[in-house]
Amino acid sequence: MLWRLLLVVAVSAIPVSASAEYPDKPVKIIVSTTGAAIDLVTRMVGEKLGEKLGTKVVVQSYPGAGGLIALTEAVLARPDGYTFVVGTNSLMIGGPLVSKDPGRWPSNLVPVGVMGQFDLAVSTSIKEVKNLGDLKAYSKTHKLFGIASGITGQVCLSALAQGIGIQINLVQYRNLGDAMIDFIRGDVHLSCAAVASFAGRVKAEELQLLAIIGRKRNSLFPDTPTMDELKIKTFEGTFFWYGLFAPPQTPDAIIIQVNQALCAALGDEQLRALLEGQGVEAACSTPERLGEILEFQKSRWRKIVNDSGLVK
Repeated sequence: MLWRLLLVVAVSAIPVSASAEYPDKPVKIIVSTTGAAIDLVTRMVGEKLGEKLGTKVVVQSYPGAGGLIALTEAVLARPDGYTFVVGTNSLMIGGPLVSKDPGRWPSNLVPVGVMGQFDLAVSTSIKEVKNLGDLKAYSKTHKLFGIASGITGQVCLSALAQGIGIQINLVQYRNLGDAMIDFIRGDVHLSCAAVASFAGRVKAEELQLLAIIGRKRNSLFPDTPTMDELKIKTFEGTFFWYGLFAPPQTPDAIIIQVNQALCAALGDEQLRALLEGQGVEAACSTPERLGEILEFQKSRWRKIVNDSGLVK
């Protein structure tokens, strides 16, 4: 399966090749927002990556337009190994698919490697619904409303609706925080977001988890099954990741060198513990594997978006 990444175990022992010429100045990593998980995770990884490369790594945020500004800044940068960008499923796949002008989204960024992976989960505020079977039964006599607070949430809930044969009416919110009051109150019934987003609410029994979207059960909620276990075909092979990408035409030698340094950085036990505290599993892949993952998930998400009518 494409989600079977090369998990980093003691890869810090892998030697990182370094040329006399590269790098000889700080490396910049672009992120699409400030203060959010992608920013925090990138700064954690960037510090250790800089140690492995032997230079300083600077993280810069280019927020706006759903991530398009950050990706465009990266694709226009010189392909000299001093600019990279962090992408996710949402940025690299969801953005272009749901955009009314997909041609504006860069499609030629070069994969360097996966930085980490994290779980999403479907949660509900309906007290009597404890699993997906209950949800399907409930939908026969009740109208369901789901939180649409971002591209990933919309695609995820659309995949759920298609996968178990129900209808979910999506309600637009700027972000999950804005939706939480309505969610807890029961005005909206379903959300699909990172497990860490509502772990506290679940433990307080204000919400129930119905399923995990990830390659294995989540350590915080080991009793909650994965979508793969439940055999929901619309989620087959789906997991969520942070990946490092380079501008087009970046030399292969630099891609390989940075990939080696990235994998070595992600093998550091201290970094792995820091990432785990953010709900992220340190994981690395080859550039080729990240490219395969991207293409596979793109084809799956495209079908979900087309079948659900997310783009009018």
